[in-house]
Amino acid sequence: MLKSEYTNHVSFQNLFHVKLKVAEYIEIWYNRKRPHSKLGYVSPNFYYNYKKVKVA
Repeated sequence: MLKSEYTNHVSFQNLFHVKLKVAEYIEIWYNRKRPHSKLGYVSPNFYYNYKKVKVA
């Protein structure tokens, strides 16, 4: 279910814009911030930043 905070106060012009915004939410906000079990229950952003620091 799409977070209501993301869609509050937004009016969509047509179905294309709805699909575009939903895809944007999933790819940019949801997938990058939520914890993933395969990454040790941390977000991908945290995991990859931690890995960069550890390697460097």
